[in-house]
Amino acid sequence: MKKMMFISAMALVLAVAGTACQPSGNQAKIDDFVIGEVYKTATMSYKLVGDTTYGKGVSVYNTTSVTMQWPTKFGSNDLTALQDSLMLTVLDTTGIDINKAINLYINKPWWEGGGKAEKVESVPEVSDSVRILERNVKMSSVGFSDTYMVFRIDYYEDFGGAHPNYYSHFLNYDIKNNKILYYKDVFKPGTDAALLDVVKQGLCKKYMANSLSELGEKSGIFIDQINVSREIYLTGDKVVFHYNPYAIGCWAAGTIDLEVPAYELLDYLTDMAKTLFGFPAVPVRK
Repeated sequence: MKKMMFISAMALVLAVAGTACQPSGNQAKIDDFVIGEVYKTATMSYKLVGDTTYGKGVSVYNTTSVTMQWPTKFGSNDLTALQDSLMLTVLDTTGIDINKAINLYINKPWWEGGGKAEKVESVPEVSDSVRILERNVKMSSVGFSDTYMVFRIDYYEDFGGAHPNYYSHFLNYDIKNNKILYYKDVFKPGTDAALLDVVKQGLCKKYMANSLSELGEKSGIFIDQINVSREIYLTGDKVVFHYNPYAIGCWAAGTIDLEVPAYELLDYLTDMAKTLFGFPAVPVRK
């Protein structure tokens, strides 16, 4: 049974410490960078009343849920820009209290058939006479370094079609400069053609294909639709090009993540991106 509404918050504070190799007997200098997060969850369910597209003998419910790993502290950084961007991306509003934003989001019944909806405390199990439509969003931090942090937003939608839809969006946060990093902040203008070659070669390597035609046969990727994804995220010493279902392949191909080492992208990275990975802004060439 699914509850009508549940809101909880669990605070988490992490102290991240880095140590360096030192001669025996010496103490390493430890720099603490304190991160504060609050975990928030909320769910609301509705029963649709009146005429629906499933006929009078079928009861239709819809449920909306939100799960957020909400940032409250990154060292001494002002998190306003980050919080506003996350709130706008996840909840389609900004500039208000996060709890109010969550409540506004889940208190909007949705469905494509029109008609009215009434709140319910629980929904029954799915059966021939019960349909449950869902819209779920989950936000979490998935990567961290001393220069950037990455947030992932996962969406799951079942609107009663042939299959549910799911997709992800990423926000890369520059800790030092307190700003969201977009594609244009990571890659220089005019590098798409070169990056497309990198992507094609990387996909062939990922699926162990010797040609683009073989890649299509092995992976379900539509080779004539391969592009340089703007949905990117940073992880360790790599840039990941993320492709949601249908972006470059059939639904069955699922989500595709292509990891490319940052050193292979040096000629295409902006100076800002190079510093995030620890490279000098202008690479020294012999």
